[in-house]
Amino acid sequence: MYFFRKALNNIVRNFSVNLFTILIISTSLMIFNLFLLTYHNIDIILDKQYQHHIFLYLEPDFDENDISKYELEITKKLPSTAVFVSQKEAFNSFKLSLKNDASLLEGLDESVIPAYFDISLKSTPSNLDSILKELDDLYFVSNIDSGKEVYQKIEKIVTILFSILTYIAVLIMIATFFAIYMTIKLTIYSRKEEIEILELVGATRFFIKMPFHIEGVLQGILGVSLAMFMLYLTHITITDTFVKNLLSPFGITTISFIPLKYTLFNYLFSIIFGFLASMFAVNRFLKI
Repeated sequence: MYFFRKALNNIVRNFSVNLFTILIISTSLMIFNLFLLTYHNIDIILDKQYQHHIFLYLEPDFDENDISKYELEITKKLPSTAVFVSQKEAFNSFKLSLKNDASLLEGLDESVIPAYFDISLKSTPSNLDSILKELDDLYFVSNIDSGKEVYQKIEKIVTILFSILTYIAVLIMIATFFAIYMTIKLTIYSRKEEIEILELVGATRFFIKMPFHIEGVLQGILGVSLAMFMLYLTHITITDTFVKNLLSPFGITTISFIPLKYTLFNYLFSIIFGFLASMFAVNRFLKI
């Protein structure tokens, strides 16, 4: 408790410097986690919406009495469930997705949108492309939309995002390390006389150094806590505005917050780097 109180006293004594350090840490982590949040949600969308979801459009002259037969042929070739969507259902669904712009469809009838099977894969077979080619050759099939082209484009975005995340992570490591390092250095200089007195009365190296290590760890914890709080507020704002207004027509109804394991990693990273930065500063500037 003595070490903890001493570390808090150091933070309060040099409040402006410590506040600046905490803001550097939180801003850096906030930027990193915004990219991480984007990366995480794009990965979810790729997994749910494109890899396991296929639309099989029927020829205009298909026989409605053979719907069960068509479904059986599809599920024989693919480990999936196939739900038939009539032209009327497809038209009404599309009209609802347009919301305030539904008036654009006035004068058009349901025949402008083909009937289709909404196919949900139970698993993704390794020879999916060849199976889709076989399905496309069936007499009742007009076209198949597996989302492959969109998937590949989004996959490229994910790769770019991962590279950006790696680059930002390196910058954050450097920024966090030097921010805490310089703060501990200033704290040591401000307590120079007190440290000299402690040395004269026989205080051990551990007793003198430990408050600085705890101070570095506290800076890291406070920085990441502020970053997570700002990220959560941003997440709520994005979900309430951006998703509801722009992405809901595409079937994306929510944006997931980063998983608990990523949050714990943020805290672990900040604690470790806070301790390491303080250790280097103490060993460099505290000559005992």
